[in-house]
This record gives sequence, structure tokens and C-alpha cells, in this order.
Amino acid sequence: MITPSYAPDFERCRLLCQSVQEFISPAVTHYIVVGQRDKKLFSQLQNRNTEIITVQSLLPSWIQRIPVVENVWFSWKTMPVRGWLLQQIVKIAVAQHLSQDVLVCIDSDVAFIRPFSLQRFIKGDQVRLFRIEPCLQPKFEQWHENSCSLLDIVGLEPAQLPNYIGQIISWKRENVLKMCQYIESVSGRGWMETLCNSWDMSEYMLYGNFVDQI
Repeated sequence: MITPSYAPDFERCRLLCQSVQEFISPAVTHYIVVGQRDKKLFSQLQNRNTEIITVQSLLPSWIQRIPVVENVWFSWKTMPVRGWLLQQIVKIAVAQHLSQDVLVCIDSDVAFIRPFSLQRFIKGDQVRLFRIEPCLQPKFEQWHENSCSLLDIVGLEPAQLPNYIGQIISWKRENVLKMCQYIESVSGRGWMETLCNSWDMSEYMLYGNFVDQI
């Protein structure tokens, strides 16, 4: 399980961690991804099944935090990267650093209130892809358009494309790695550099369109 978080969400994330330990089966490692400056605070949550990973440990050296500017990261290769975009990129980057076959991304403001088995996301060698009927909002249309551009998908109208966004999203790690390789083959650049140059992107739309269309 992967949860990006930050200091203002600490108490909500603490509640999530407690609920994971109480209600989730089988026992899994829960990775909390935070900025270096928040690591000490979140280290309170670390235990046998909870690990704290810093954002900086997942990023190349050409991406650096700007100390005097909130929510913007400096990049030597691309335009400055907004914190919201970087959080999405970091979820994808985690797949490069872990070995688990299935990744479950969960927001830090979520909590479980009854027993839940992650095996519900797995059937044989298949992993659940969250998808619901299209949500025809301008923002969603823009995310679809950008993901299709990154994946070189043509001929699809936003009304044809489902919504892949949710608060508990399961990914097959193999598919994430293949998606990154595919983005590199399309752009001719590293996948992270390519995504950093995308001003508005949804990691869930990107993964969903890759799995469904590629």
C-alpha cells in the first residue's frame, strides 16, 4: 500500500495507519511517502508493517525542492514542477523502487471501518482496474486529453473514456513499468522528464488509459 502525505494531514494519516493494521488482510507493508522535512513527524507511525519513504529518495538529482517557495520543485531539465503534479509522479516512481507485484494507492484522508481483504483486487494473475462511467467534467476531459497525448492514443473522444480516479486504486506493478517504458518510446525522453513537462496530468487516468488502450 502506498500513501503520499504531508504534515497537515498527519492526524488523518495516523488514523488510516491504525485502521490498516486493524482491518486489512493479509498483512501488507504500508509505505508512507513524505517530504524530507516531514520525515521526523511521520516516523512516529513507523512499525513492522509501516515504512516511511522520503520523496527525495525517489527523485533524480535534477529535481530539487525550492526552500523559499511552497509547492514548487526546481528541475534542471524541465519547467518548475508543481507539488500536486510531483505527488502523482512519485506514486509512479515508487513502482520502480518496490518489488511487490500489486500496488494499492490510498489517500491519507481515508480510513477503514470494517475488515477488508486486498485479495478482492486480485484474480489469478489479473489485478483490478478501477473504472466507472465517464465523468463529463472539463477537468476530467483535460486529463484524458493529456494522458492520450502522452500515450500517443488518437481517435478517442472524452465521452468514450471512463473515469479511473478513486481513493483506493490498485495497480499491477508490471503494467506501471511497461507504461513508463512506453512513454519513453513515444517521447524519446525519460518518463519522469516527460511527465514533469506535462502541466496537468492524472496518474490514474494515465495508467487506466494505458491498460485499456495499449
